[in-house]
Amino acid sequence: MNTNTAVIAKPIRATEKDLRRSKAIEALLTQPLGVLPSETGDPIRSVSIGFFQQLSPLLKPEASVKALRRAIGAYVRSKRYYLSCSHEGAMRHDGDGNPVEPVSDADRQNAHKWLQTFIQQTSQAPEPGIVTSTVPAAENKRDLIRASLLGRLRS
Repeated sequence: MNTNTAVIAKPIRATEKDLRRSKAIEALLTQPLGVLPSETGDPIRSVSIGFFQQLSPLLKPEASVKALRRAIGAYVRSKRYYLSCSHEGAMRHDGDGNPVEPVSDADRQNAHKWLQTFIQQTSQAPEPGIVTSTVPAAENKRDLIRASLLGRLRS
């Protein structure tokens, strides 16, 4: 794999964008979580398998399960989260931030695959000011709607 070991050896630190994602999760819960970053520069830690099921009992009565699922999805599908999962020796953590198990080799390889996808998307980005269409030609209205929704979900 073509990763820079100097970059991978360092813990991945949270940015403002990561904080917004973690705050979106915590806004839906009755109590804060120790595993999520609370300040810029906090480490981004891999969450344990079944994280959604662990958080479901903590959901506020007025919050929807769908909103929690989306908020967690946005957090765990971010580039910086994948970077934290791709480290050699990366550990998964429970809701309190305690390590519970190592990230499996399959999950680490999956994180590397997604990181390569992010790199390819970044390298193929058009120059600022140039507008390009990412929606393929659709044969019917349903395909056009689906293509436009998929384009929005990727950004």
